[in-house]
Amino acid sequence: MKRVIFDTNMLYNYLEIKGNTLDPQPLQNILKKFDSYVTSVSLVESIVNFKHDLSSIKKIIQTIGEDFNLINIGFMPIEDEAVYLIKNSKSLSDIAGLIRGIEEMKVEREAEFTRQFFYSVMTILSWCIIEINKDKLEGSWKIGRVIQNFDAALNGNLEYLLEQYKKNLEIGYSEKAPQKRMKKLLAMDIKLFLHLCITLYYSVINNFSVRDMYKKNNDQIDYIFKEIKKDKLLRDINRNGISKTFNGAKLKPIIESTLNDLKLLYVESTVFSHMEIVIDYFIIKVRKLILESAKFKTNDISDMLILSSLYAFKEDETILLTHDKDLKSFLKFTKNNHSLEFMESNNI
Repeated sequence: MKRVIFDTNMLYNYLEIKGNTLDPQPLQNILKKFDSYVTSVSLVESIVNFKHDLSSIKKIIQTIGEDFNLINIGFMPIEDEAVYLIKNSKSLSDIAGLIRGIEEMKVEREAEFTRQFFYSVMTILSWCIIEINKDKLEGSWKIGRVIQNFDAALNGNLEYLLEQYKKNLEIGYSEKAPQKRMKKLLAMDIKLFLHLCITLYYSVINNFSVRDMYKKNNDQIDYIFKEIKKDKLLRDINRNGISKTFNGAKLKPIIESTLNDLKLLYVESTVFSHMEIVIDYFIIKVRKLILESAKFKTNDISDMLILSSLYAFKEDETILLTHDKDLKSFLKFTKNNHSLEFMESNNI
């Protein structure tokens, strides 16, 4: 028997909550015919979205064990005890601490994955800076110093970035607009770090340590900053934006090649190493951030974790039900494209 996984919005549509846009009848028919599942990611999203609405939370949680089986996703799990406590709660105050803990976990995970998106984008862009300047660096000790400085700038700020992303997600959720806040923050961080990398490059080329800035005479500092101001890449970024600049004939092949290298690295070294669909989705999102002026969406993190549920079973026949345009477009070119055929044949 096929196994069918409902994503969060499909769960809402089935329960006819949060402005559902689908006829629930086809979804009800699915539950009668197939083993149906939701993920802990969807439950966590639901609890946070409806944290002031006990009725909606209970309506969703009551489906576990009755309508749906639960797939617990390791990065965003929900304990059986939490499900039990919510099902048996009489008021929001009964589960206020539980909801707070679930929201804190969601913020923590989203901050970690946001940082990973940033790290991946900057790894690619910083390598691009090295590639376009390799004629000045090859055969010189300076290439090692540039790589070392870029690496230190990225890795030395990871904890700071994590705390900033957590803080801004907390504010975003309190304002009911985490996505709006985070897309602005990530775009700003990428641009700032690009400027930093270019500054570090010129400091090495001119045998100048940024840490020694206040020990050097003003003439040397002025010279370096004049060089930075004249930098073609930086001028193009400031004039045209990141995506238009890196889509150029010279730069785009470097980006594409480095994206492929990054994918191989993740296949070999991450907890998603056996989850080709998840890694492909992540790489596509990184590519779009760089080359297509795509805005970062925290929902992409939830979608990526829900995609990992396709690997909960050995069979390749598992179906994911979604109406998310990005997800459907992505699934079309994966080995899970039968999910789209299934939805179409079942009028979903």
